[in-house]
Amino acid sequence: MSYAKIINGSIDEVKSKLPNGDRELIGGAWVMPYRAEWSSDQLAACGWFEISQTVKPEGPAVRSIELLEGVPTVVWTERELTAGEVEQAAKREAKREAKQAAKAAGVGLGRIANGTGDLAELAAAVLAITVALEDD
Repeated sequence: MSYAKIINGSIDEVKSKLPNGDRELIGGAWVMPYRAEWSSDQLAACGWFEISQTVKPEGPAVRSIELLEGVPTVVWTERELTAGEVEQAAKREAKREAKQAAKAAGVGLGRIANGTGDLAELAAAVLAITVALEDD
């Protein structure tokens, strides 16, 4: 759970763990909850509110905390993949395809070992296994 401290209608601070104590917004008296177990009244008096979580979109997104109708809320802003991310995704996909080809090639090697395969299968198997084992 995360909390936002709201002062004068804007987010002043965000914390994943509440402090052991804080001052009331009106009057400034110290609030020291027993064993740091805050009641909703104590939280509100000090300006702390739980941040409402939202579902992250599938693709890349930037996370921010904003006040929506007075409620601190996680807001996701979708963004385009960077060139580096596109390159990494392409490498991962090529590696995945190479591993699948290597598994299939293993079947081809088995056929070669038992005398039912041919040289084309051997060449394809060796190439697939080589690609699958290459480092990025």
